[in-house]
Amino acid sequence: MTFSTRTLALSCARHPRRTLVWWGVAALVALVAIATLLGGALTTDSNPTNNPQSLRARDVLDKALPANAQASTTDLVVIRSTRYVVDAPQYRTFVGQLAAEVGRAKGVVSVHTYLTGDGSLVSQDRHAALIALSMPSYEETSSPRKTCATASFASGCLLR
Repeated sequence: MTFSTRTLALSCARHPRRTLVWWGVAALVALVAIATLLGGALTTDSNPTNNPQSLRARDVLDKALPANAQASTTDLVVIRSTRYVVDAPQYRTFVGQLAAEVGRAKGVVSVHTYLTGDGSLVSQDRHAALIALSMPSYEETSSPRKTCATASFASGCLLR
């Protein structure tokens, strides 16, 4: 008897129950092999093997904004100007006013800027700066986001 797809098809057609049993055995063997061989190989706890930009950014943020148990940073406001650097009086005034306005908003626990002495909140080219906010309860606060949106619209006119 030669092995061909034709003889296999004829054998399966003649003995359908036996065919179903063999398919069941094959599926069971496959499941047992998967369970024993893959055991600990599948995990969601993995790390990239290279140094992607997202991890480098997280490291920069962790270094610039160290964790504080009482008031950890929950939001960041980026202020960027193509015309002024952070040392310009117009830029300093705008950042100070925006930080003060956001600091008065409901739910804001703390506001940190480069004006308070944290130079790590300034970009390398000195045309951008961060305002770090702490708003522990997101449900209660919407006014800081509205303030920042309004300020960013106005800043397009002020800081170009």
